[in-house]
Amino acid sequence: MAEATASPLLTPAAAGRLLEVRQLTVAYATDAGPVVAVDHVDLDLGSGEFLAVVGESGCGKSTLLFAIAQLLSPPAGIVGGSVSFRGQEMVDLSEKRLRHIRWRDYSVVMQSAMNALNPVMTVAEQMRDACRAHSDMSDGEIAERSAEVLRLVSIDPVHLNSYPHQLSGGMRQRSMIAMALLFTPQLVIMDEPTSALDVVAQRSLMRQIKELQERLGFAVIFVTHDVSLIRQFSDRLMVMYAGELAELGRTAEVFGRPLHPYSRGLLEAFPSIRGEKVPLTGIAGSPPNLASPPPGCRFEPRCADAMAECATTRPALYERGDALVRCLLYRDAGGGEGSLAGRSSRDAPPEDALAGSPARAGEGAAPLLEVKGLTRHFGLGGVVSKRALHAVDDVSFAIGEREIVALVGESGSGKSTVARLLAMVYEPTAGEVTFAGRPLSSIRRRRDRLAYRGGVPMVFQDPYSSINPAFKVSHGIVRAMVLHRKDLDRAGRRAEARRVMQAVGLTPAEAMLAKYPYELSGGQRQRLGFAQALALRPKLILADEPVSMLDVSIRVGLLNLMAKLRAEEGVSFLYITHDLASARYVADRVLVMYAGHLVEEGPAEQLMHAPRHPYTKLLLEAAPDPHAPVETLAPTDAGEPPKVVDPKPGCRFEPRCSYAIDRCRTTTPSLGEVAPRQRAACHVAQMEAAGEPVPVPITGLGAGR
Repeated sequence: MAEATASPLLTPAAAGRLLEVRQLTVAYATDAGPVVAVDHVDLDLGSGEFLAVVGESGCGKSTLLFAIAQLLSPPAGIVGGSVSFRGQEMVDLSEKRLRHIRWRDYSVVMQSAMNALNPVMTVAEQMRDACRAHSDMSDGEIAERSAEVLRLVSIDPVHLNSYPHQLSGGMRQRSMIAMALLFTPQLVIMDEPTSALDVVAQRSLMRQIKELQERLGFAVIFVTHDVSLIRQFSDRLMVMYAGELAELGRTAEVFGRPLHPYSRGLLEAFPSIRGEKVPLTGIAGSPPNLASPPPGCRFEPRCADAMAECATTRPALYERGDALVRCLLYRDAGGGEGSLAGRSSRDAPPEDALAGSPARAGEGAAPLLEVKGLTRHFGLGGVVSKRALHAVDDVSFAIGEREIVALVGESGSGKSTVARLLAMVYEPTAGEVTFAGRPLSSIRRRRDRLAYRGGVPMVFQDPYSSINPAFKVSHGIVRAMVLHRKDLDRAGRRAEARRVMQAVGLTPAEAMLAKYPYELSGGQRQRLGFAQALALRPKLILADEPVSMLDVSIRVGLLNLMAKLRAEEGVSFLYITHDLASARYVADRVLVMYAGHLVEEGPAEQLMHAPRHPYTKLLLEAAPDPHAPVETLAPTDAGEPPKVVDPKPGCRFEPRCSYAIDRCRTTTPSLGEVAPRQRAACHVAQMEAAGEPVPVPITGLGAGR
């Protein structure tokens, strides 16, 4: 079939066409020559349409977005092609004219609201600046419009006088969307607006974006690396790889039958939260270096379906029904049918490396780590005020030898505070932690604390900020061993560094040790974090959101690595995450935290299939799952978590719970058995488990539970 140049999918009817992108090419100037980050991309967008653009980091998504919005800055620049918005060519417009169009006719929502918002200005002041820059509205009109757009995104206008740090992550992101809607633009471009949010806030924000789009009629270009997130919300899905358009189709059809091997690989990299639990593989290898891309198909080195011709022949875009796909399998009218069914990008990890064996989890044996009544309160207001933030309250659990325990919950639930208490970064307000039979309260000498931290290291969320960029990779690993491994001499430390690099898949080890951190990809840097921890011969690793900032194709590789290290190195893990799908995939047991309390715990598979606490059910409803039928993906909007400052007695989830009864408002529930090996801190769940009659919920919404 000939290359697609006028597909109805690519070029909607001119009357409804809002944006036309033709052969757009963007390059970054470097000392070694230009690096083409967006390569001859064609794209049309209809009025009121929701287009999602997905792909791994470095595929060109954000560069494409900034080129469309004319926000590129050196060393990036458009070197070819055109961008037409409402029939007007944008590439040649002056900055003065662009400032007139930008924000009024189209607007941009940046990835990190905390970075995009000015931390020393209130929300009202920032909206006032935007209004004065793009309109001649009076102060009264600005105040009225600012309050109006905040109400649109379900924020009380009282927060106009708040500074960004006084808002939750979800509220900050919604404030950015409100600012983008100040002048009711026809197009809103969003660059990873949900990447820093937990699953509940993500789902709530996506639902709100979709409702606003349908009510106000603006079009959306939504850039994300999380394919499952946009399944329920977008009309079309554009998959980018190595600067090129790899596949474009209607979202439901791409999810139902992805054509390009890369699209299929992205979808297969997601653990399912509802379906059968199977070992996953991700996508082998890494995207190509765009400074010298391969002559043929750019995905060929990573593709299990590649033919010999793929290495030398660059595929064009081919029509396949209503879709466009850049793959030689679809060059002929009859090619590609069923050719991808059942084929894997790389070998799956052995099933026995993953969770699921109670014997391997160390049940019945003395726990490696035991936590009893762990509590941490942070005083507020200096020496005068006695108010306190109850970050962690009366938390108890245990971790066995060779066990992976996942600690899940929304942002602000207290998960990371628990990790810092276990790492002896914070001192507990109350409670006791016992590790390998020794209470942490008895560890006072600096030498003993250092020895403990060597046995219980942390792997942090942001790999780059936890690695010194001024030194080579080898420096961090060897320095850690100098501090914690007195049994090794210089040659032994070097040999151990090579061993742990190989153990985490960073090969060839010598070459990787000689690199600087900036020369590693995000996934490689996160693997380096595990290597540094592994070099200390730990018994337990505290992994604090280690995969939340990674592409889905890399994420599953890190989860498999955790399972491998448990099986081969005998390491236990406390895996902190807000992603229940990854917790189910890799963990033996799951602990659910909410507002400082442990609200449910149990075997991972059992808890996912039969959650008993309403909060666990909320997390499961909000979790994106590309494998679930669309009709099961009910939108979730349960409000914001509470601020646990001097909390009153009662269940902290009660204000958000449709099952709450009168007792929930006055009595704090403790963990009680609701099923074999499963406990929940819920009055209603415990009454049901005991066969007791349950009173009518306060809200009347819990009928039929």
